[in-house]
Amino acid sequence: MGTLAIGPLFLAGHSRGGKLSVLAAAAFSAASTIPAGSPIWLPAEPVAVATGTDFQQQQEQEQQLSFVSGIILLDPADGSFEPQDPNQYPSALAALQNHPSLADVPVLIVGARRGGDCVPRAKNYEAFFKACRGQCTRVTLQDAGHLQFLDQSDSLQQSICAVGRGLSNSRVAAVSGRLAAAFIHKVAGGGPVMATAGPLPPAESGGSSKTGRRGVSCSSSNALERLYEEQLREAGVRYEVQVSGCSEGVKG
Repeated sequence: MGTLAIGPLFLAGHSRGGKLSVLAAAAFSAASTIPAGSPIWLPAEPVAVATGTDFQQQQEQEQQLSFVSGIILLDPADGSFEPQDPNQYPSALAALQNHPSLADVPVLIVGARRGGDCVPRAKNYEAFFKACRGQCTRVTLQDAGHLQFLDQSDSLQQSICAVGRGLSNSRVAAVSGRLAAAFIHKVAGGGPVMATAGPLPPAESGGSSKTGRRGVSCSSSNALERLYEEQLREAGVRYEVQVSGCSEGVKG
């Protein structure tokens, strides 16, 4: 059988697709520790990643799989309101918090502030951000609803999940896509993600800068920070940005 050539690999998903992206990232990272030449069996169903490429069934890997380069979560949900058996429905939050290889995987989380009627608070984008142990950035779209990341939703879905407040689906999709593109561009280019993960203002003259994880200044200002802020402002959305390990976020 042919080999599976992998360059920079990004996983992305919306709602429970975000949950699956985290679980898949953990699976890929675990597979990367298997010696070269060992058979790697991929899921029977095609798995969609950031590029939309479908993986063929039961590919045999002759080289080591690379670690996942990054994860993009669009208003992720770890489950529904009713209790679920963890043996049948493994938690992405637990994987994100406890899987050692995910601690170094950059994560971009774009959350919908008005998504609480569809996603339990204990399993929503905030929970994913809190579970993240490494290089995570959370961008909250203050007026977006959970289903606005989709091209369209029917009347039944809209009656269950809150729609955006003065914010169209197309605008939510556009700003999310731009943020994801900036994230992928920086990560694939090998730049320092923690130092460039969000639109944080420079430290005021005479003030002290806050420091986040891995000793990175939370008040650093650089190209990707400016790019994130530019995308959000151009889209005309109200937002909040928080970088993991930093006590203060940025609102706009």
